[in-house]
Amino acid sequence: INTESIKYVIQALGNIGDCEAILALLICLRGQSFANDILKERYSVDILESIPKNSTPVIEEEIYSTAITACLRHDELGMADQILLSMKKNGLTLNQRSLKGIISEYCRMAMSFSKEEFKIARAAKRLDSGVSLYGIVEPCYITSRARAKAALAMLKAVEVPSPGLLSPVAKACCAAGLWQEARSILRRMHRAAIRELRQDSTTGMIQGKFLSELPRLHRSLMKFCAKGGNITPALNFADDIQFLASRIRQHAKLFRGLSKNEELESGWITLSSRLLMDTPTPENAPETDFSDGGALSTVIDRPIGLTGQDWKLILIAASRGGHWKVCVGTLPFIRPYVKETHPKYARESLNLSDRRSSSRPSLERLSRKYNRIARALTAAVLCFESRSQYAWAIRAIDDWIEWSGRRPRKEAVTSACRILAKRYRGQEVINLVTKVINIPSVETTTGECDNPTDEATNYTYEKAVYTESINALHKSGLYEEADQLYAQGAAAGHLPWAIMQSEDDSQLKLDLHGMSAAVAHSAVRVSLQKETMNGEQNELGSDVIIVTGRGRRSGERFRPILRPEVQRMLTEEFYPPISTSSLPGNMGALIVPKQDINAWLNHQRQQKGERILIVADILRDLTTGSRLERALRKRITKAPTSADNQQNVAENSE
Repeated sequence: INTESIKYVIQALGNIGDCEAILALLICLRGQSFANDILKERYSVDILESIPKNSTPVIEEEIYSTAITACLRHDELGMADQILLSMKKNGLTLNQRSLKGIISEYCRMAMSFSKEEFKIARAAKRLDSGVSLYGIVEPCYITSRARAKAALAMLKAVEVPSPGLLSPVAKACCAAGLWQEARSILRRMHRAAIRELRQDSTTGMIQGKFLSELPRLHRSLMKFCAKGGNITPALNFADDIQFLASRIRQHAKLFRGLSKNEELESGWITLSSRLLMDTPTPENAPETDFSDGGALSTVIDRPIGLTGQDWKLILIAASRGGHWKVCVGTLPFIRPYVKETHPKYARESLNLSDRRSSSRPSLERLSRKYNRIARALTAAVLCFESRSQYAWAIRAIDDWIEWSGRRPRKEAVTSACRILAKRYRGQEVINLVTKVINIPSVETTTGECDNPTDEATNYTYEKAVYTESINALHKSGLYEEADQLYAQGAAAGHLPWAIMQSEDDSQLKLDLHGMSAAVAHSAVRVSLQKETMNGEQNELGSDVIIVTGRGRRSGERFRPILRPEVQRMLTEEFYPPISTSSLPGNMGALIVPKQDINAWLNHQRQQKGERILIVADILRDLTTGSRLERALRKRITKAPTSADNQQNVAENSE
C-alpha cells in the first residue's frame, strides 16, 4: 500500500458515496483493528494484512484532502470535519492545491442548495400570492449562504487565486444572495484583467487568463440576478462590466497605434443612471468588439461588454422586480441586437459556391438569434402589465415590430391585450390583434418559424392571440368587441366556426368543442345573430342544439366546464332569459327552445329600433347645440317643472 493506491481506494469509496468507509480507512491506516473489521465486513478487504508488521504507513496531506473532497462531494460535512480534525492532530495542513479543490466543492454545494431554496420559494409563492410581489422570488438563504461564506473564508488562505477559482466563488456568492461579496470578487478580476493588458502591451503577446474567463462569468451573474428579480445588483454588475469594456476599448485603440487623445471617452455615465431615466439613452450602445484587435481577438471568444443576451437578462430582472422605468430605459439598448435579426439582412437564395462566399447570415441563423432574444419584449410587457402602463406596452410592441420585422411573441401580445381590456379600450385591442396577425410569419427553408405551433393541440400563433384577446375582453365585460374579434378570427379560419354542417338545414347546431368559456360566449352570440340575419323571416323554425362536450379534456377529467357556463350565460346574460335542457341520451349537448331564441332576437331588434327612434325624435327640428342639450334634459327628467313650461312657452312664442 502506498499513497497512490490509498487515493484510488478513497476515490472509489467516494464514487459510491460511502463516506463512513473513507473515515474507517483513515483510522485503519493508523493501526486500529475495529476500523479494519468494518472494511472486512462491508467489502471483504483486510487493510492491516497489506501493511508490514511493526510499521505504520505515512498518511500524507494529499490523502486527507482527497478524503475531505470526496465527503464534501456528497454533502457529508460531519465526516469532512472529523477528517480535518484528525489531520490537524497529526500536525498536517492543507496545501494550496487541496485548498482549491475544497473551495470548489463548497461552491458547488452552495449553488446546489440555492436551487432547492428557490424551488421552496416558488412553491410558497404559488400557494400564497402575497409572499412576493411583481414576480420577485425571495428564498430563505440558509444552507447555501453558509457554504458560500465557508468558500469565501477559505479563499483568503489561497495565495494567488486563479480566475478559474475566483469565478465559481463569485457565482456561489450570487446564488446565496451575497451580492456585495460577489461584486468585490468581480472587481478584483477586472483589475487583474486590466493589469494583464498593461503588462502584456509591451511584448505584444496577450495571455488573457482573466479576460477569457470574464465573459462567461458576466453571463452567469446576470442569470442569477434575473432568476430572483434582483435589479439593483444587476445594474451594479452592468456598471462594472461597461466600465471594464470602456477601458479595454481604450487599450485596443492604443494597441492599434492611435493617439491617447483619440481614445479617451468623455463623460462616463453609469448604466444605472441611464436605465433609471436620469439621463437620456444614447442612440447606439457600443459593444467591445475585438474582430480587428489583433492579438486580443485571439484570446477572447466573445465581447467583454454587455451583449444582447445580457440586456435581455436585465429586462427579465427588472420585470420580475416590477421596475417598469428600467424596462423603458433598457429597450433602446437592446435595439441594435434586435435590428440585426431583421429578415431583410438574410442572404438571398444563392447556389452553394456563392453562399460560401457571401458575408450575409442565413435566415435560419437570424431566426435562431431572434428566438434567443425575443423573450426580452415579453418580460418588458409583462412588467408594464403589472404596473398598468398600457401606453408603454403598445409603444414597446410597435417599436419591436419595426426593429425586427417579425411578429412579437404571443405572450407579449396577449399581455398588452389584457392591459387594454382592463382599461376598457376594446377597439385598441382589436387594432393591435389585427396589426399583429397581418404581419407575415417568417419561415426558414427547414420549415422553422418564429412562433412554432403546438402540434399536440394544434394551438397556432393566430389561434392563441385571438383566444387570449377574447378572454381578456370577456373578463372586462366588453362583449361586443369580443364578438367582433371572434367573427374576424372565424372568418379568417383561425378560430373554429361554431355552426355545424348537417343534412337537416332547418335545425341549427352549434359545436363548442375545444373553446374557452369566453370564446364559446362569443360563438353563441355571433352564430345566432348570423343565422337569423341569413334567414328570410328573421326567425328560427326549430330548436337549437348546442354541443358542449362531456368534459373529458377539461382540467378536471369528466367534469364539464362549458356546459354550466353556457347555461349560466343564456340565463343571466341574455334578456329575456333563454332556458336549456339536456338532449335525451347525450349529456354533452343542450337543447334551446326556438321560442326563447326568437323572443331574445325580437327584443334585440326592438331595443335597437327604440334607440334609433329616440335619437331621431331628439334631433328633429334642432339646429343648435344649446337646444339639443335642453331637449336631452327634458328626455331624462320624468316630469317638467313649471319653469321649464314657461321657458317652452316663451320659445314657442318666439
